Amino acid sequence: MPQYADVVVSVAFRMDAALWPALFDAVSVELSTHHIVFCPLPQYADVVVSVARKMDAALWPALFDAVGPPDALAEGLLAAGQPVSAACCLLIVDRLQGAPAAHALALRTIQVRRHIFS
Repeated sequence: MPQYADVVVSVAFRMDAALWPALFDAVSVELSTHHIVFCPLPQYADVVVSVARKMDAALWPALFDAVGPPDALAEGLLAAGQPVSAACCLLIVDRLQGAPAAHALALRTIQVRRHIFS
């Protein structure tokens, strides 16, 4: 089911934030039961970051347990030449993976941005 992750994120983006814990609990069960592998589309990381920025930070662990580590999403955005979107992950990386990981991502984001706009 290659579009499974996109469907889950799209559903989360459109539903009441109060229902997100139930959705992410269901996703975690679905993932562990069926061993679904996410095959993200090009806009996948942008959608995940948008959803994360609009949701309560207390729900971030459930979201990123389902979709993968935030620093990996940010690195994918940097590889795709999207440093602004990657920068939106900095707070999330800081909260979930610690200040050293966020610092490294910030430096990498600045380097990529300089390279793109030089």
